[in-house]
Amino acid sequence: MERERRGESLRAFATRAGVSSSMLSDVERGTKSPTIAILSAIAEGLAVPLSSLVSDEQPLDAGPRILRAADMPLVIDPESAVQRSHLGPVSSESHVEFLRFLLPPGKSTGGFTAHAEGTVERIYIARGAVEILVGGKSFSLEQGDAIIYRASVTHALFARGEQHAEVYIVVERP
Repeated sequence: MERERRGESLRAFATRAGVSSSMLSDVERGTKSPTIAILSAIAEGLAVPLSSLVSDEQPLDAGPRILRAADMPLVIDPESAVQRSHLGPVSSESHVEFLRFLLPPGKSTGGFTAHAEGTVERIYIARGAVEILVGGKSFSLEQGDAIIYRASVTHALFARGEQHAEVYIVVERP
């Protein structure tokens, strides 16, 4: 466990990450499936991409890495059925993540914790309509629309309308 490796107590880390101690304990023991928002808060608390919590990583010195479609990590939020997949191999040597979210009609990702200062997100709506909340402001986007913003504030996605929303996100970390 990364938290333990760093010598941080459960209670101190939970407070810093904004997650309850009991939830963090349950997640670490594998007795609860966390929501995507909780996973995001844990990742931010560890200062690592969320993808690193759900994927194995190998150094790029070994050569190019291929991630086959059948092996693509998929996180399904147990509360909302929102699906999050990381498109491509994870590498701590890169400061860019490429993600796909599939949101059922009327469902939300939940609020994401503010990322580290200097983090930028680019979002493209491939299908459906989405309400994006960024730092308390709301933006409506539809298929083909895109947005870029500083992600060092709380943010969330909400699928509007009658169909699933398919959203691609590029996260650029400092």
